[in-house]
Amino acid sequence: MVSSGCRTAKRKRALSRKLDFLLQDYREKVLVLDENVAAEWGRYVSRLEIEMGEGLLEQLDYPDTQIPATALAYGLVIVTNNEKDFPALETLNPWLEA
Repeated sequence: MVSSGCRTAKRKRALSRKLDFLLQDYREKVLVLDENVAAEWGRYVSRLEIEMGEGLLEQLDYPDTQIPATALAYGLVIVTNNEKDFPALETLNPWLEA
């Protein structure tokens, strides 16, 4: 019988190895949420409140506001089939018929 502490330790080591692999192999593809993204987040949230009314931020998930801020900071387009989570932002939905 394996104790839960042993399983937990094994799981932590396995997750740590996976994270190390991702960081090594995808280092150039990981977008950093840095000071520039934070500033873009502030501008994006301010624009949302101006365009859509105060209190909108409380209705959105915090990560759903970080994603567009990151895209804006890096000059990227968000590709999604869930445009409603990214108001006041141009998105691309490849699942829609042309």
